[in-house]
Amino acid sequence: MGIARENASKAGVRVDFEHGDAADLPFPDTQFDFIVCRAAFKNFARPLVALNEMHRVLKPGGNALIIDLRKDFSPRAVKDYARRHGLFAGPFIRLTFNTVLKKRAYTKDTSPN
Repeated sequence: MGIARENASKAGVRVDFEHGDAADLPFPDTQFDFIVCRAAFKNFARPLVALNEMHRVLKPGGNALIIDLRKDFSPRAVKDYARRHGLFAGPFIRLTFNTVLKKRAYTKDTSPN
């Protein structure tokens, strides 16, 4: 969270950062207008419980945005992304996407395998 705090400070925005369990959020009901979960959902041990918690803490009419990796991601897009990150990081990125991350990714219609 140190990097996030530093970035928020540099940007001149006030943000409160909390560390916790997505399946047991430390907030009262109907607390938030908007929730963003990026590149983390596939790692949740109890994804359905986490979804219920997100719903619980959203205000009526609030929205949640979950952005994560699907198994049918484009190998070409990964290759292009990795190429922009240099000779060392590029191959490491490709290896990570095609092994570790792909195993945990979601399919279009189901939960992680």
